[in-house]
Amino acid sequence: MKHIKKYAVYGDVYASEGMYIPEWFYRGNFYRCEIFIANHGDYHYDYEEVVGAWSIGWSEEYLEERWDAIPDEDEFAEQKMDALMDEELTDLKKQQDKFNAKYRPDLKKKLERNTVKNCIDCSEVLTLGGNWTEARKSQSKYLCKTCWTIRDSLRMHVNSIEVSQSHPLYKAGRYRGFEEAAFSSLENYKTNPEGEVYIIFNPAWDGWVKVGMAVDATDRLKNYQTSSPLRDYKLLYVFKTDSRRELEADVHSRLSDIFERKNEWFKCSPEIAKRFVEAALGDQHEAA
Repeated sequence: MKHIKKYAVYGDVYASEGMYIPEWFYRGNFYRCEIFIANHGDYHYDYEEVVGAWSIGWSEEYLEERWDAIPDEDEFAEQKMDALMDEELTDLKKQQDKFNAKYRPDLKKKLERNTVKNCIDCSEVLTLGGNWTEARKSQSKYLCKTCWTIRDSLRMHVNSIEVSQSHPLYKAGRYRGFEEAAFSSLENYKTNPEGEVYIIFNPAWDGWVKVGMAVDATDRLKNYQTSSPLRDYKLLYVFKTDSRRELEADVHSRLSDIFERKNEWFKCSPEIAKRFVEAALGDQHEAA
């Protein structure tokens, strides 16, 4: 009986002196391997070059043998073929991992020694332990300490979460909440109409919901929770809008025509309040 190899090698394999390439690696279309090239034809490279045209795969003979073992008349032939391909890919991934575990660590170290990284802002050469930290290197953040400090001074953080510069209350600094940020950036708060309309519920007042507006509804919820020993306010729905005051006023007016009202609280279900907000928001979009 003819022995069929499970793996095969196709094409030319070049490797630096002393580098062993297993016979069962071959050129194909699956998982790429990176290997050193030191000698290629009549050319000699004084530096280590990485190429990615190598893959691992089953030999054609082995795959055909497995494929032919599935009868054409088998009603589950298609599913079995799919399962066979899944098995192949799983197996090849394991072989790739074995190759990487044996060869890639060495490859990675040599490449890192020969690769100079520069700060993307000032182009200064990055030096680990000097102007560059291991943490930033692991995160692929190519910034020297000086440029990192400059960038950080331009960021806005609220409750330790970074806020986008597009936020209506954006102002560089670190704040405990948006209320503090709003006070610091009061002019932005007054002039920028963007924000959110929200629906809040508290089981202490069953059957009632609050429809309000804020720059950030989640931050507003935290303020409500401080007034409840049980911290039982629930933020049910949030709607982003280009004009939070206008949308809130429109929703309040529509709800007031039908439901009992106490300030911003309405005696209706959250789902009904949601439908009213969606209707008002739709009209707002059409008018824009």
